[in-house]
Amino acid sequence: MTNPEALSWQPLCPVLVHLPNKSLLMTQDSMDEFVAVQRGLHEVHHLERPGQGIPMVQIHRYDAAYGFDHAGSRQHDPVASQTANLKTTAFFDKYLNF
Repeated sequence: MTNPEALSWQPLCPVLVHLPNKSLLMTQDSMDEFVAVQRGLHEVHHLERPGQGIPMVQIHRYDAAYGFDHAGSRQHDPVASQTANLKTTAFFDKYLNF
């Protein structure tokens, strides 16, 4: 998540990221650094969807464990999962309107 090369990448389309606040696979520091870099890129490069003022990379964090959206997992969190799914559906409705 904080690979120096990957940190400099700039999105070419809107991106939605869901991050857990509790994770064994990603450290809190690496997630915080990812969020900080994305915010910095938006400010420096004005990475917003033209005419909408919405950041190209939208990041949502949840007070849940990694795997919170996997119904068969011990870490499944129904509330966080439903919230993430509603945000994902709204994101798709906004950017993939055919």
